[in-house]
Amino acid sequence: MYFCPFRGGGENIKSYDAESFKKPGAYDLSDPADQEKYAAFLKWIMAQGAHGIEIDYNDWPGKGSGMERVINLVYDTLQEDSPDSHILFCPPFVHPETGDGKITYYGDASPEMNALLAKVWPLWTGNGGIVIEELTESTVEQWARDAGRKPFFWLNRVGLEVNKSFSRPVEEISGLQAFHGEYLPKNLNQLFEGIHFNAALGPGYNNLGEHFTTAALVYFASAADYVWNPHDWDAVESNKRAQHFVLVMQPLVNKRYEARQ
Repeated sequence: MYFCPFRGGGENIKSYDAESFKKPGAYDLSDPADQEKYAAFLKWIMAQGAHGIEIDYNDWPGKGSGMERVINLVYDTLQEDSPDSHILFCPPFVHPETGDGKITYYGDASPEMNALLAKVWPLWTGNGGIVIEELTESTVEQWARDAGRKPFFWLNRVGLEVNKSFSRPVEEISGLQAFHGEYLPKNLNQLFEGIHFNAALGPGYNNLGEHFTTAALVYFASAADYVWNPHDWDAVESNKRAQHFVLVMQPLVNKRYEARQ
């Protein structure tokens, strides 16, 4: 489950000011009472059948909470009833206490990052927040050596009609955009603990449309094909197969959806 304890409900505020994010529903993890509430919430999540959680600092700060203290709180809480659970840790864009970039979800792994990772698996987005050039095997291996752990790869902008979409035109197939697999190393399973597509299916970043377009479905089918077998993935052939699959299945799925209304 992806959940940020530092953000509450309400409209999304485009600000990095910690005070802006203190809304109803958010936890103040510098407060012992809120620490207890958060621990109880974590136990509830696991009781629903989850395999783990993510400590999500991300683009919003948890000022005053202390990353090491929060990691220890989560780890100790889950050890009580769910010792085999996975704990992912998404570092912040900038450190909420110091404002520096020593512990971040992108770029190089610092000694400060290494010191935090004894109990959690780190999320990492590559050299930058968005992959816009080839991510090499040696870069990932160096990051893992410096961090002391393999990262869980979080690939941003996996969607069409979004700014800096992780896609490129398929010249051989008019009207289609291909997953930009050429930017990624082939041995994903050896380099990363896992991979997540941060997906968007409609115009605007992460603005999910009510209906999936044919082009979007083809794109995602081909993206899944890449992750399944990156060594033999070919953009043109993969998209041809994906296009055929979607054109056959989409009408059938639509009929089932309409029948349930």
